[in-house]
Amino acid sequence: MPSPASSTPVSSPVSTSAPAATVAPSVPVAPLEAKTPPATAPTAAVEPAPVATKTTTPRSAVEPATTVPLSPAVITVNYQSHDGGTATATLLETGESKALSNGSAVFSDLADGMYTVQLQEILPPETSSDVGIAGQTYIRSHRIAVQAGDHVVIACDDVDCTGIA
Repeated sequence: MPSPASSTPVSSPVSTSAPAATVAPSVPVAPLEAKTPPATAPTAAVEPAPVATKTTTPRSAVEPATTVPLSPAVITVNYQSHDGGTATATLLETGESKALSNGSAVFSDLADGMYTVQLQEILPPETSSDVGIAGQTYIRSHRIAVQAGDHVVIACDDVDCTGIA
């Protein structure tokens, strides 16, 4: 059987004091001297640039706001017909046709909406030595939406018509 525990309390050695501090030897410190910048030529004082501002005058409460109504839409068709050919431009929705004898036709005072510009060119019959070529008709079209204030240009060539707003 084991022997009973001894009545003498056992304690472990615990140090409660802080470790000894190491002190560096004292070194004399010279006082700091203020350094002066190298001598330079005196400079003129620079004034900041003025800040750009916009002065607005408030509108009088009595002054009515003015609205300018937009002008009706305009469609211009450009096409130069072949020698001897006759070209016309037609707005299919209104039925209005105009000759393109000077290379352009202007359709004005148009209401807002979709319009189809149809270009028709009629070429006269041709003869070359003993072969005759019958007259030909070419039709091209372009659909475009317009609204008040628009001025649209439809440019046509031998293949197609293209709208330019």
